[in-house]
Amino acid sequence: MNVKNTFACMLLIALLAVAGRAQEISPFLLGQNHWMADGDEGRVGYLHELWDKVGESGVQTIRIGGNGYQQLFPESRELDEMIDRIKAAGAEPILQVPSTFTEFQAKALVERYSKNDGRDVMLWSIGNEPFLHEEFTLEEVHAYIVRIGTAMKEVNSEITLFVYDAAWMQREQFQSLVGGELDVCGLKVGDAWLVDGLTFHSYPNGTEFGREDVTLGGPNKIEGDMVALKEMASAADEQFGRTGEDKLLWGLTEVHVTYANPDREIAGYGNTSFLAGQFIAEVFGNGMKHGATLVNQWCINETDAVKTDFGYIGLPGEFYPRSTYYHMQLMSQHMNGMYLSSEDSEELLKVFATEGDDRVAVLLMNQELGRTIPYSLRFDGDSADGEGVAIRVHSDLAFDYEDTIEAQMTELLVFGKEGKLLERWRYGLSHALTYQKPELVE
Repeated sequence: MNVKNTFACMLLIALLAVAGRAQEISPFLLGQNHWMADGDEGRVGYLHELWDKVGESGVQTIRIGGNGYQQLFPESRELDEMIDRIKAAGAEPILQVPSTFTEFQAKALVERYSKNDGRDVMLWSIGNEPFLHEEFTLEEVHAYIVRIGTAMKEVNSEITLFVYDAAWMQREQFQSLVGGELDVCGLKVGDAWLVDGLTFHSYPNGTEFGREDVTLGGPNKIEGDMVALKEMASAADEQFGRTGEDKLLWGLTEVHVTYANPDREIAGYGNTSFLAGQFIAEVFGNGMKHGATLVNQWCINETDAVKTDFGYIGLPGEFYPRSTYYHMQLMSQHMNGMYLSSEDSEELLKVFATEGDDRVAVLLMNQELGRTIPYSLRFDGDSADGEGVAIRVHSDLAFDYEDTIEAQMTELLVFGKEGKLLERWRYGLSHALTYQKPELVE
């Protein structure tokens, strides 16, 4: 697989779409993080028991990264097994090279995973959250990106390299590295660009937050950060003449509701809640909307402490999938092709729409605590007639649909291009509380 050619095709399709209203969806968008394997940081992990479930989630990329693997990088045999399992699950690995690696170590790693009997790795990154505890200066980050990135591209110029996995959207640092005084985006290694994409992390809530921070504050902050990074990338593309498949990619390689999970209340608003699934789905949806390459939630399973319980798969021994799992699965199974822009007037009714070859999918999330919302959905972008909230989807299609959606409910509607409702999936708080999967309504 040539990742850059994939994105060149995506760009061509996007140019043929309705200007400003449609966006090709990255085939690598819906992501996870490889955490936590048994023994990582001396802790008990269950990842080895979960790979069937991981594959069934529809995950598209899995990052081998984060602070744990920055500090203690897996040995070759262990890394082979990780990559094999990721690929067997139907996902592409993203491999993080520690910022402490020498040029020799970096070259050896890329050589090992280039043209290697099905273990080829095309998505790479360097380092993890270098400014979180001020371990590095900006000059030192620039130096290790150039040093390690050059060594990697000298071995294989076809790899896709992301930097710098910022702990949050640190705009001043990005502005310096992306076209500024310590730029890395205009540098080349031979005929290849040194850097192919830009990434950051986001846990918008800390130890004290409320429901509104999960439904509005957090998603709005992340979307604003997405737009800011996208604009920086576009400015650098123009500055350095990067066009077509050479345009800078961008994404989030870690994201969740909070870095300090408060509890395991499914009806609450922490990482393990039903609401967290809607939060992650909204981040995925905004990634589709703005053209992100990657959005990788943290993480598959981490259950040994409440505060660090981020997993989309729950506690041992049942290992029930959580809301974050089922929201990803619904989107992976039904939302592909082109993202279609939409508008509605209801703050807590979130809507995302996509158009594939023969189907249109609409994801609706009612985040009201106790209010059923009637709505009228229209697909030509004109004002919707009928009862309830008017939802307008910009497309070349022309049909409408009316219904209601219950409080604390997610629904995914699948239509044929002629407007016939083919499938209606429901997944709400009541399903999550009883560990039920999404329901196909007859």
